[in-house]
Amino acid sequence: MIGLLTLSAQLLLAPTFCGSVDLVPDGGFYRPPPPPPPILDWVPQKPGDQGNSGRPPKGAKPATPGTPTTPAPQTPGRVGQTRAPRGVQGGVTVGIDGSTWTFWWEYNRSAFLLPRLLEAQPDVEAISGENLIGRGARKEKVRVRRPGPGDAKRIADALRAQLIARQSDYQMRSSCLLSLAKTGVATLRDLAPHLADAHPVVRESAILALGISGHGEEELHAILEGDQEGTRLCGGQTPRYRERSLAGYALGLVASGSTDLALKRRVLASTIDHATDPRERFDVRVAALHAIRILDLPADARTERKRQREVLQSLALDGKPGRTLLIRVQAITALRGPLATQGLARERLEREMARQLLSSESPAVVRQSLAQTLGFLSEPEDLDVTKALMQTVLGDKDELARRYAMMALGRIGGEQAQDFLLSGIRAQRPRNAEYAWLALALALSCQEVRSDGTLAYAKPRPGIGEALHDRFRSLNSRMPAAGVAIALGLLRYTDAVDDIEERLTRWQKQDEPAAYLALSLGLMRNLPSAERITSMLEHAGHREIIAIQTSLALSLLGDTKAEDMLLSMLEMQQTTPVLSALAMSVGRLGSRNSIDVLIDRLGHEEGTATSRAFMAVALGELLIQDRLRWNARLSWGIHYRFSPETLTGNNGVLDLL
Repeated sequence: MIGLLTLSAQLLLAPTFCGSVDLVPDGGFYRPPPPPPPILDWVPQKPGDQGNSGRPPKGAKPATPGTPTTPAPQTPGRVGQTRAPRGVQGGVTVGIDGSTWTFWWEYNRSAFLLPRLLEAQPDVEAISGENLIGRGARKEKVRVRRPGPGDAKRIADALRAQLIARQSDYQMRSSCLLSLAKTGVATLRDLAPHLADAHPVVRESAILALGISGHGEEELHAILEGDQEGTRLCGGQTPRYRERSLAGYALGLVASGSTDLALKRRVLASTIDHATDPRERFDVRVAALHAIRILDLPADARTERKRQREVLQSLALDGKPGRTLLIRVQAITALRGPLATQGLARERLEREMARQLLSSESPAVVRQSLAQTLGFLSEPEDLDVTKALMQTVLGDKDELARRYAMMALGRIGGEQAQDFLLSGIRAQRPRNAEYAWLALALALSCQEVRSDGTLAYAKPRPGIGEALHDRFRSLNSRMPAAGVAIALGLLRYTDAVDDIEERLTRWQKQDEPAAYLALSLGLMRNLPSAERITSMLEHAGHREIIAIQTSLALSLLGDTKAEDMLLSMLEMQQTTPVLSALAMSVGRLGSRNSIDVLIDRLGHEEGTATSRAFMAVALGELLIQDRLRWNARLSWGIHYRFSPETLTGNNGVLDLL
């Protein structure tokens, strides 16, 4: 959906990539496309279902019309998932190594970015020397007009007009639906009619728009069930598995944003039925699992909270081989929401999860998921968990389990975990790639966890910044050094600025490391770097990853001087990943000055349909600067390498903005 964009093109453009993938404009970064899950046993489908997450019966036809499995090479997307892009044909052919640190960063970075982007908003003092380690930075104060309630109505009216305009193609309709949902003024009457659109991408966008806006519980239930009413809503077509899965996620969003306990109970009952039904296809079961996870049941709903926990726990601890493995892995991930505040139940489960983490009988993907989830559940005082994670780092044969255990230790934090990670940074390791993971884990351990789950800057203890700086200087491997630079940026260790800029000069023709080095300077809030980063963006051309990361870096610096340049590039660019990054940056900088320009250009036929669709995306982004993205909580700690396509990889909910 142009509104539905695979994130993290920076990962998609490394020189080692190979394979065919896809891309859909969505106005943002690019979510790294992980390898597809292993083929699972085929299971019977409910009536009306089309397609399967596993291997279909011999001779079965592809089950998802409009979702070709072998298109021509596409713009960047996901390895192994060669779905036709949402509206953009042509591009490059790439492949991905999903075990790199960049994948973890792209799936989890929203937790770090929101507090920093809010701090960078340019109607306040741009930066304070008190928040820096090492060399200070100058202070600036600029004023811009921020979008207000009246602007939301004006933007919504412009988007509604495009939805009914005869010349609007499916890209524009898809973008307008999702942006309209973000305005906060969309109604059920605005969105529900598009459930019957002739194009499947627009139908999917309408389903998600209902979830984002908090409307349409009855409609979403009908589509999830795939019943007669769901068929009527979808224009007489039986809801496909993608539409049913997205309806499951959308129901979770509706319930999460509501204070109506009766509504939450209805959603809980329905999603439990689908999550526990062994006849249901994997995509729908996983959607139901994560809907259960994000319900946000109130503390006094004890019966419902107990049922929620019991269902997820039974699926997470299900050790049956074969087709239940995907469900088990995703249920482990889903457990952390309901258990985060449930004292004794959490402690008992932590002990069992730590035992399974160290068991040689646990499959590697289960150990990976256990490590991540323990990081979210545990506290520094949970020494048995910390010890189990350390043992995993030191002794697990699976590379990704070791690396996820490092990140879990960083999320738990505390002196013992930090000492362990510091010793790893200072030691000589056989693989340079591990230094980036250790550095990011250390930076994670120094963040302040806010009530919404985001991670704000907190001054680290002495010695951490120095140790990371020393390791950065010792590394000649480009991407491990870039990962350490990102960690230094999160710590705002400005004593490393000169060394980072020297590497940026040395590696300026190496797109991926140069892009992340520029981003580290933005994270560091080093305002003197703004001119250099602006020049990199201006001359990026078709170097997508440079454009993506430098535009984000300028947003982190709150550089309002770049606004006119971004708007001009948004109109003239033809490369989809670059358009995506530009639209998001216009949204992040948050000036009302952009609204008139975007609305005016939205209705013109000049430029490409894709660039105009991204203008619709930018209008929606202007109104959500102070909020977490609608899918952010789903992405943190997700097992992105073992998931169905409707969660991530083939324009799933985590790939969309």
